[in-house]
Amino acid sequence: MINEIYKDIMAHLDLIDAVDRESKLILRAARLGDLDQVDVTIENRDRLIKILESTQGKIEQKTHLLENHELNEESIGILKSWLNDLNLWVEKNLSIDAEIVALLEQEKDETTKQISTVFKSRQQHKGYNLNNVKK
Repeated sequence: MINEIYKDIMAHLDLIDAVDRESKLILRAARLGDLDQVDVTIENRDRLIKILESTQGKIEQKTHLLENHELNEESIGILKSWLNDLNLWVEKNLSIDAEIVALLEQEKDETTKQISTVFKSRQQHKGYNLNNVKK
């Protein structure tokens, strides 16, 4: 059982790396203002996170089923290390997500200003109908 857990942990770590790559792509796209790319990449990252959560749940279930004779200092150390790495990854991802949200909020504010400017401009020119000028 412990060997299955080790394999699942390795798969979980690979998924974490994939989510990291997606997060960095989202951040890069947000910095460039490429909202279409942000949207597509967020969807990809969300799918990966669901798989990540499922894998993590399997690992946690299997650890609860471990027998005492399967546990030794090495296996306990590996599990603790995995949990520590997971906690560090979560903190790092929260930081990246906060930066992404800030960039998207900035983009939203700029878009709102542009819409407001266009609306005001249309309102100002609304009374001027140059197609119907008396001669």
